[in-house]
Amino acid sequence: MTAFRTAGISLTALAGLLLIAGLSTSVSAQNVYKTVDDLGNVEFTDRPPMGADTRPVERVKGLDIEPVDNEKIQAENVQAAEQNGKAQAAQKARQASNAEAAAEQQVLNQERVANCKSAKARLTMYQENGRIYRTGVDGEREYLTSDEVDSVRTEAASSVKQWCS
Repeated sequence: MTAFRTAGISLTALAGLLLIAGLSTSVSAQNVYKTVDDLGNVEFTDRPPMGADTRPVERVKGLDIEPVDNEKIQAENVQAAEQNGKAQAAQKARQASNAEAAAEQQVLNQERVANCKSAKARLTMYQENGRIYRTGVDGEREYLTSDEVDSVRTEAASSVKQWCS
C-alpha cells in the first residue's frame, strides 16, 4: 500500500479505473463484419452485407447478444424491395390515371369552347336578323311569329349561358 501512496495513486482510485476499463470493453461487444469489394477495398461494419456469405470476424463471449439472422435480414430486404416495387407501380398507375383525366378534361374544354362559339353565333344571328325562319318539310321557308322569335332568342341566350360560363 505504501508503494501506491508514494506513486500518488490511492488504492480506491486504482480500483475505479479498473472498473471503468472493464465496463467500456463490455459495452462495445458486438458482431463485426468484414467485406472486400471488387477493387480490394476493405470495410468493417456492424451489419452484414446483402447477398453475401457472412461470418462475424470477432464475437465477444459471455454477453447476451442475439446472433445475426442473415436469412431474416435478406427476407426483410426482399420484402422491402417488393413493397418499393408495388409503390412505384401504384405511382405509375396514378400518373397514368391523372394523365387520362387531364386528356379527357382537355377534350371537354375544347367541346365547351366550340359549343360556346356556336351558341354565340346563333344568338347574334337571331338578334341581328329581323325575319327568322325555319325550313319546312317541302323545303319552303316558314317564317316565325314574334312570339316564336322571342322564344328562339331566349333559348339561344340560355345556350350561351350554359356553354360560355
